[in-house]
Amino acid sequence: MGERLERSHVDSLRQLDEHEHIISQERYVAFCDILGFSNRILQSFDETLQLYDTFASFWIDLGIENVETCIYSDAVLITSESLGSLITAVNTLWFCAQTHFFIIRGAIVKGRYWERRIGNSLFVASDALVRAVKIEQSIGFPMVALADDIEIPLEFWIPRFRDGPIAAPLLHFRDRNIVNPFGIMWFASAKGRISRMRDDSPANVDKYEWLLALHRAIEAQHDLVPQDVIDRCLALGFIAERPASS
Repeated sequence: MGERLERSHVDSLRQLDEHEHIISQERYVAFCDILGFSNRILQSFDETLQLYDTFASFWIDLGIENVETCIYSDAVLITSESLGSLITAVNTLWFCAQTHFFIIRGAIVKGRYWERRIGNSLFVASDALVRAVKIEQSIGFPMVALADDIEIPLEFWIPRFRDGPIAAPLLHFRDRNIVNPFGIMWFASAKGRISRMRDDSPANVDKYEWLLALHRAIEAQHDLVPQDVIDRCLALGFIAERPASS
């Protein structure tokens, strides 16, 4: 009897091994918070859940490549080996959020990431995630900021010089490098949505005004690039003169 139970236990472990997946590497980690979701779910569960379900389906249908995502209520975890892929994913998350009248706040950090999936269980340990959560909690406004120690290749700033700030994946606004929360396709409509969210949430006017200030800066073609990046691009001949700024 005992021998049969032992064989059964070994067989069960073998089955678990077949469904086990382990990641242990350096990764870019984005932790984002969907602002206001908790209050809305408490005040109007069915209505908010319907909106959230549409948001989730929209995100899934986009099928972003080279990233892994875990969304638990209002907490979003996105990881990738590629900074470019992660920035694209966060910009897309902004699109999904604004389209469904949400805004987000978060941080991107590079660091060690360990994940073990076995059966229906997921275990995650990451110094990058811990740091991203701390940065997110320290930020007072709706942005997804990059940690100061992340090395940003010049290629992420070049689109700003070529096509204007609206086309840039990253922006430098009020002393922070952030993921562009807007896109060419939804820039015009974003202003109306943010204004509507501001009017519906008088207790958080400052958060929406921060986003609207960024929107105006993009519209006015402000530099929105760190000064040292402009200097390097001029020295390397990537640009002939400073971008127009007002």
